[in-house]
Amino acid sequence: LATFISTASAPLDAAFAAGVDGIVGADYQRATELDDGRVLWVFEDVFIETPDGDLEFVHNAGALQTGGCFEALVGGTDERPQAWVGSETSHELVHWYWPLDGYQLVADTFVLHLAEMVERGDRYLDNATPTATWQVSIDLTSMTVGPITPAPDPTAALYGFEIVDDGDVRYFYGQCHRQFGFGEIGHDECAATVLLARQPIYEPQAPLEYWDGDGWTRNSRRAENVAPLVTPGDEQFRFANPMQVAYAAGRWIAVTKVNDWFGGTLHFDVAEQPQGPWTTTSVRPVAPPGDPAVVTSYFASFVPSDEEGWTLAVSSNRWDGAYSDAYRPRFETVDL
Repeated sequence: LATFISTASAPLDAAFAAGVDGIVGADYQRATELDDGRVLWVFEDVFIETPDGDLEFVHNAGALQTGGCFEALVGGTDERPQAWVGSETSHELVHWYWPLDGYQLVADTFVLHLAEMVERGDRYLDNATPTATWQVSIDLTSMTVGPITPAPDPTAALYGFEIVDDGDVRYFYGQCHRQFGFGEIGHDECAATVLLARQPIYEPQAPLEYWDGDGWTRNSRRAENVAPLVTPGDEQFRFANPMQVAYAAGRWIAVTKVNDWFGGTLHFDVAEQPQGPWTTTSVRPVAPPGDPAVVTSYFASFVPSDEEGWTLAVSSNRWDGAYSDAYRPRFETVDL
């Protein structure tokens, strides 16, 4: 399925290396192409360079891409930026919102899902715990953000970690995103599993149905994992499965940076149905941008691009979390 092109996706890579309208560090990049050709990006934990050259930290931000131009989407002022979404009910490093995926509801409205986060440890990311899933509507004309309201499934299962539709049905993939302070290396056992719910695309108020392994049910407690759990060949267990899924040519294609920052491979899986079963068609190494003892890579996602093929973005950062130019997504193009 995947034949890899050796060259990186240069225009996006150069843009993010230079900083996109003041955003000089971010991760968990998600990008959605809008009906008018613009691209809406959202990010977690963002560093913003102010006009005075200072660095400010916010828990979420967006960027609106028009061609090769980016406009940062943040709250507050240029000198004192705040999170784009939820700053009025947030307490930095203690209680905040991380953006998940979203979708364009109608021509002028985008719906973004959010993970409500609470730090239950002694310092930031000691025990960052998702507590609920919310959503906001974004006016695509003014880019203003509406009030935070409960998501169709408001639980900490985080249905909306990835959202894909086939033209008739919208599918909400759930991944618990419990990464810090839940086990010996940080991840909770739930990080291995991906759950799936669905809703008619033109009925956004309809109750969700959940995949229970055999069929669809409205009982969320019966939801079963849909993600592959082992690596083909060596049968190594996937203890973290932050799958990102696309629908194309009648098939479902997933890219996963398996085992997050501890893994060294990107996996491509394909399925005939959104719930699988999945066939792993390609596994390739992915290296961090520097000394592996200092920096690591994690979270791969598909992003829109003008290049032929599919453009991937992979997050990277220092192990110790200290700000550096390593903290940004890197891009390359694959031919699917």
